[in-house]
Amino acid sequence: LAGAKGTAALQRSQELMKGFKASYAWPFVWLIVLGRAFDLVREFVLVSIPSRWWTDVIEVPLAATAFFVVVRLLLLRVQDLVPLAAYLYLQRKKRAAAAASAL
Repeated sequence: LAGAKGTAALQRSQELMKGFKASYAWPFVWLIVLGRAFDLVREFVLVSIPSRWWTDVIEVPLAATAFFVVVRLLLLRVQDLVPLAAYLYLQRKKRAAAAASAL
């Protein structure tokens, strides 16, 4: 976002994360735990569908499978967006602190 590359980008990221690492890690932990729990629920639901439905009423298992795929993709997308949200939050916080010190 700021156009930094290589070691400059790494240094900027390290500076931004000072004092913020623990609160940054918790969303990842909860998203991973939620994803694992969701996988268990998915497996339980798909195994619980009667075998007759897999041959005679294939729409129900397909709809359930599609639902689980969409929700899992949304969880993965949220996990991808957490670093961007953290970066933007810290940038806003940094600008607010700079504006407050300028007054």
